Amino acid sequence: MGEAAAGASPQRRECPYSIQSFFLVVQMSWRITIGFPEMVGDEDSVIVHRVRNFGETLFHHFRDSNRGSIDLKQVDRATRSLVVERVRNRDLRRTVRLLEKLAAAEFPERTPEIITCKASD
Repeated sequence: MGEAAAGASPQRRECPYSIQSFFLVVQMSWRITIGFPEMVGDEDSVIVHRVRNFGETLFHHFRDSNRGSIDLKQVDRATRSLVVERVRNRDLRRTVRLLEKLAAAEFPERTPEIITCKASD
C-alpha cells in the first residue's frame, strides 16, 4: 500500500449499510380474532358479559407480557369476538396457544374460532 501524499485528505469509503436502512426494518405483525360461536340456549346478555370479562383478562395479560395488545374500548363494545393486535411474528404460535388455553378455561362448553391474519400497520 502506498502512502498518501502530504496534505492529501484520506480516502473516504461509503459504508454499505446506511442508517436509514438500519431503521427501516419492517417488523411483521399479526392480528388475531377470537370469535365465540352462538350455541343453542345462549342468552345474549350472559355471553356478552363473559366475552367482555375474558377481554379484560386478555388486556391485563398482554399489557404485562408485551406480546400483543387489545384495545380496552373495543373490549367494552365486544359482543361475540375480540381482536388482539400487534402480535410479533416470533410470538404468533405462542400467543395462539395461550389464547386457546385461556378461552378453554373461560368457555369450557364451546370452542372459540381463532383467525390469524397479517396486519397492515
